[in-house]
Amino acid sequence: MEPGVEYAPHTHEYAHVGVIVKGGTLQFTEKGKAESVTFKDGDAGWREAGVTHSIRNSGKTAVHVIEVELKREAPKDGATATITDLEAV
Repeated sequence: MEPGVEYAPHTHEYAHVGVIVKGGTLQFTEKGKAESVTFKDGDAGWREAGVTHSIRNSGKTAVHVIEVELKREAPKDGATATITDLEAV
């Protein structure tokens, strides 16, 4: 995401993890409240499903993020999912 680029408000249907490949500063706006976060390479973040937010690169460098949406709920019996349980996107 290049400096100054803004993604309009949007809502993810699924919970997701964002892994920062190349760090920088992003501004997240949710429910009218803006928050700037500076990420380092390798940082990760979590967002629940159904949260409407916008994102703007408020820094001076490009930020690269890989987002992974979790399309299944975690097993209720305490078991962990294996890679074969996950759906490729």
